[in-house]
Amino acid sequence: MMIVREVQPDDAKEVMKVGKKLHMESPFHSRYKWDKGNAFRFIRDLSSSDDSCMYICTNGSGEITGMVGGQIHSMYYTNDKYASEAIFYVLPEHRGGRSAILLLKEFEKWAKKHNVKDMEFGVVTAIHPEKTDRFFKKYGFEYLGANFYKEIK
Repeated sequence: MMIVREVQPDDAKEVMKVGKKLHMESPFHSRYKWDKGNAFRFIRDLSSSDDSCMYICTNGSGEITGMVGGQIHSMYYTNDKYASEAIFYVLPEHRGGRSAILLLKEFEKWAKKHNVKDMEFGVVTAIHPEKTDRFFKKYGFEYLGANFYKEIK
């Protein structure tokens, strides 16, 4: 049975292992040096603030299958709030199952509790962006734009 729950301090080590897998799989992020301390602070900050969240999905044996985390923000021109994803990752062996859907629904439930106007998810890992686009469209998201990068040499 799949369970989605908030990240607890005891989860940090296993969540960091999943984060490291995302880092290694991503053609974009793997260009950057992995820093264990930064990864730990990222997880701690998302899971310990009132305006942020961090959830994991686990299978029947307690193994993490995926994670999602994000924050509440407002644009510079309004006090209206929106929820923005900071990390969303499902391990390759669990893609196509229920993990991503359950994590997305939990994030949306959290966003609704915070009375946000919108939810915003980005695709910046370069891991199967076409499949990821289809996934979000299937669950009611609309295309907002694109992300670009330029390596500085």
